[in-house]
Amino acid sequence: MNKKMKKFLFLCFAICIAVLLVNCSDGGKGGDVVGGDDIPNYLCFTADADRSLISAEVFNGYVDPLPVLEYSIDGVNWRTFIIGGTRVKLNKGDKVYLKAKDKNESFSEYGDYIRFCMEGSIVASGNIMSLLDSTCQSVEIPCDYCFNNLFDRCISLTIASILLPATKLTKGCYSAMFNDCYNLRTAPELPAVILAEQCYECMFLQCESLETAPKLPATTLAKGCYEGMFHECSKLTAVEVSFTDWNETEYATDGWLDGVSAAGTFVCPAELDTSTKDTSHVPENWAVNP
Repeated sequence: MNKKMKKFLFLCFAICIAVLLVNCSDGGKGGDVVGGDDIPNYLCFTADADRSLISAEVFNGYVDPLPVLEYSIDGVNWRTFIIGGTRVKLNKGDKVYLKAKDKNESFSEYGDYIRFCMEGSIVASGNIMSLLDSTCQSVEIPCDYCFNNLFDRCISLTIASILLPATKLTKGCYSAMFNDCYNLRTAPELPAVILAEQCYECMFLQCESLETAPKLPATTLAKGCYEGMFHECSKLTAVEVSFTDWNETEYATDGWLDGVSAAGTFVCPAELDTSTKDTSHVPENWAVNP
């Protein structure tokens, strides 16, 4: 073999090695990079202060079957998240991702529910459905009361820009979801257009820092669907709805704006009768802007 051939073969070998090094530069983790296009939008908690903490517990009894969850700090490497056992410590800027190990057919039940527990200051983002489906592809809530009281009394939660993608809801599925989250300033969007009995009942009960309600696009109300939804949200000054009938016979909005700000703006279709001024309709002294 002459010198030119040897140099050519050596050059080809060097190029192959370089390509292999580039492809393996992610440390053997494959193409999964947090924030990349191939990473599902897992539910994520980000610490906004040092010495923050995330855990979860079963409240008021037991949930059977108990959902099987995993957590990750990089969105690539996963460990079992034990409800009632795992405690993830975070410093400012740290993140923890959560997802189902595979699929969970339910999450919580009526009366007995799973709730996250938080310390410090926490921002929530990502798709809530990752708790049911590890691929984050599902948009169907599989059972009644599925996420009720999920963030019950999480006073460390300040922002909840989470995705709630289901457009058809089940009975009580989001009821009291953010109950007593006193420091919650930003609520998630609520895209559902097909409501169910008590689906949003007391969802933001006593969220004293919430100033603007998520837009409510449903045009038809279900029994008790908005009952007590914004009860004691004392800073709330803006609500926008799309329904044209209060569904009085089924108490769809019973006490939903009790204890909100003394002045505010209510945006609604022109067909909606806004002549009744009380906390189950439009609060007295609120402006109506059709």
